[in-house]
Amino acid sequence: MDFRILGPFEVVGSDGRLDLVDAEQRSVLAYLALQAARPVRPEDVPEAPAAALRALLRPHGVDLDLDRNGYVLDVDPTDVDACQFELQLTAADEEDD
Repeated sequence: MDFRILGPFEVVGSDGRLDLVDAEQRSVLAYLALQAARPVRPEDVPEAPAAALRALLRPHGVDLDLDRNGYVLDVDPTDVDACQFELQLTAADEEDD
């Protein structure tokens, strides 16, 4: 799945765009996507949208796990356009002019 944060937030998978009609779910998922594969403290993620997101994402092969360190959106950071952008900036900064 591709998480598009730069511009209007959307999540696109092989079946097309994921329908995120709830504003709280969209904001929680965008926050978790920015922290892709890193734990986010449970107190920073409301439980109701997290549970709904788990049910929404799991059929698409994406897990939202809760462990002792917090919530983890189990996606590769390169699936998030903002993370890709940061990686490309870092790579460009390391290039010789």
